[in-house]
Amino acid sequence: MPLCWNKPLAATVSLLMLGAVLSPIQQNWRKEPRDSFPLSYYPMYAKDLRTVEHIPYVVGLSRSGARYPVPHSYLGPGGRPTVNIHLRRLVFEEDKRSKQDKLKEFCRKVAKRISRSAYAKAGVETVQIIIGAYDLSAYLSGRKAPLSERIVTSCEVNRQRQ
Repeated sequence: MPLCWNKPLAATVSLLMLGAVLSPIQQNWRKEPRDSFPLSYYPMYAKDLRTVEHIPYVVGLSRSGARYPVPHSYLGPGGRPTVNIHLRRLVFEEDKRSKQDKLKEFCRKVAKRISRSAYAKAGVETVQIIIGAYDLSAYLSGRKAPLSERIVTSCEVNRQRQ
């Protein structure tokens, strides 16, 4: 190919690519936009995001009512993401009958691990699995308190004598 063809060919290919990349913008002005891969107009950034998220977590309670967040290492093997996924699956499982049994068993295992730890010495007597409703924008702005909490299950910590 002669050298004189390289610049016009490069310009044509560049314009075609630019047109392909910018073509999804027209979806923004349609009544019912269609999103498709690989040419997407990124609707996930234009839609209102859900601002309240329901997050399960585990806390230990002392007789005086002090709350202690239970670290992920007490909830099971693996890192925090793995444990959080497991807890989320347990809490939001569809089958109601087996869900309660599994949650009670999970709670007892956590309580047993706590009974052999410094948390027992700190006076933790009860383990609670809770679903907290959090406003994500408020949380990211520094207001960490949940909007509401619902106790899913709880169990007692049987302290072992040392």
